[in-house]
Amino acid sequence: MKQYELLERSILNCFIVEPELIEKTKLESKHFKKHHRLFNFLKDFYKRFKTFDISLMGSVCTNPSEAIDYIADIIDTISVPSRYSLYEEQLLCMYKDFNTIESINKLTRKLYTREIELDDFKSELKEIIGEI
Repeated sequence: MKQYELLERSILNCFIVEPELIEKTKLESKHFKKHHRLFNFLKDFYKRFKTFDISLMGSVCTNPSEAIDYIADIIDTISVPSRYSLYEEQLLCMYKDFNTIESINKLTRKLYTREIELDDFKSELKEIIGEI
């Protein structure tokens, strides 16, 4: 999960360094496990101001100093905006993998608790694997 969080941070840093990337992203809030609130904030902020300015960002928050510290911490993440599309694709792949694993785990729990029969388990498992 550390790699996933690092990817999130790298992507958010790319948005802050090159704000126009946020207009082109395929990512949605659901793709951010830890930093989804910041992603939503950046999208909304960019729609409104068409730029990112840390002082202005802090001024629109309820707790400016905490917001600025958080954003500054994200800015400290080393990332290369020209590699943004690679970060994005990697995050999307990892997101899909996590969802697949979670679906298999839920299905396995259903079988274990006898909520479904073995044949139904096999059928649903084939569907999940077919989506990979």
